[in-house]
Order: sequence, then C-alpha cells, then structure tokens
Amino acid sequence: TSDEVVEDVVVDASGNAVVTGFTFSGDFPSTPGVWEPTFRSVPFLESDGFVARVSATAQTLHYATFVGGQSSEQLLSVDLDPTTGDVLVGGWTQSADFPATPNAYGTSNIGDVEIIVVRLNANATSAVFATYLGGVLGENANDVRFATDGSVWVAGRTNSTNFPVSATAPQQTLAGAFDGFVSHLSANGQSLLFSTLLGGPGVDSVRGLDVGAGTIAIVGHAGPGFPVTANPIQAQF
Repeated sequence: TSDEVVEDVVVDASGNAVVTGFTFSGDFPSTPGVWEPTFRSVPFLESDGFVARVSATAQTLHYATFVGGQSSEQLLSVDLDPTTGDVLVGGWTQSADFPATPNAYGTSNIGDVEIIVVRLNANATSAVFATYLGGVLGENANDVRFATDGSVWVAGRTNSTNFPVSATAPQQTLAGAFDGFVSHLSANGQSLLFSTLLGGPGVDSVRGLDVGAGTIAIVGHAGPGFPVTANPIQAQF
C-alpha cells in the first residue's frame, strides 16, 4: 500500500529472478518461514530492505523476506553464490537493532548511516551472516560480489575518518568529503580480510565492482585530485 523500489536483480541457473531493494509498506508480501517475515520500521515513513525470488515465468513468488531493524534500511545490490545458491545483499541502515548475527565482524551501529552486508541461505530461511561495516559518520554499500572461494567483496562510499582499513591498504586515510572504499569479508562474515579507501580531495564513490582471477575491477565517480596512475587514458578531471 506504500512505495517499493527494486535496486538490483540477478538471475539464477533456473531462470528465477532474485531481486532486492526497499519498501515502505507494512503489507509487502513476505512469505512464511523466511528470515524476517515482519516489517519492522514505521510504514509510509521508514523503509525496510527486502529480498525476493520470482519464478522464471513471473507467476510464482518463491520467497520474500524483509531485511531490517526499527529504523530505515535500503538494499542496493544482490549477488548469488553459484555453488550454494546463497544470496548476498548489501546496502545501508540507520537502525541500532539491525539483526546482526553472533560473531559477525560488526555487531553494532557505531555511526549515523552504516553499511549492512547479509548472506542468506538459498531459501532465505536463515542468515549465514548479517554484519554492520563502517565508522562514526555515514557510509553505504553500492555493490557486493561473491569471490570464487565464497568470500565477499563490498564497495561503496564513506565519510568516516575511522572507516576500517587494512595495514596493507594503498589508501588508509580519508582524503575528501566522501571517499570510495573496497572491502573484503570472509565467507562467514566474521573477519575483515582487506579494506582500503579510494579517493581524492573531492567527493568520490565506488558504484560497482567485479571479481576476476586475482583482480578486482571497480567503477564509480570522482572529483578533481583523484589519484590516477602513470599514463592513464585520461589524466585530468
């Protein structure tokens, strides 16, 4: 009865569409037995994320689950593990009670708007893990991807000066109003394997990523002063 937005979709090996986004509707059609069957925010005013799988003919809703706490959430990206069928989603939350799983990398919201990353089993009946990721200000995950070993890559933007970065990160400090980031979580969501900022003195954001053989490709937008490599296709803003 209120508004919904689908932000991303992926098709599985059987042709089913797995979609993710957010809803303001308390009566959004969740299905029995899913991880979160109930809308937890304030209808019409705040949003919950959702994940749903629709048959290849669009005639059957296999499952639909909410993803959220008592404040607003938005899910912006989805990916599938081709081996297990697990579903990976990422986005942001303002909730202090987002249902992070025990032993997750981040179990509390330490900022204003915090990244959330959730790995659901193939039928969305339980969360393999659900974790916060972020610093004291605001960030969001624009894209998430499985690696071939089941670990998880996350990309987006942050303006937190204490966003978690690795000791080996090529950029360890926030350079502008917003910087992009790329982070790598373990398959069980309990460890941060790698994380780096990416940006210059302007407003930067990573909008998408893909995982290859030993390589991570990312795309996004950047302002003046973005750190380019030697002899790039375009060196100036």
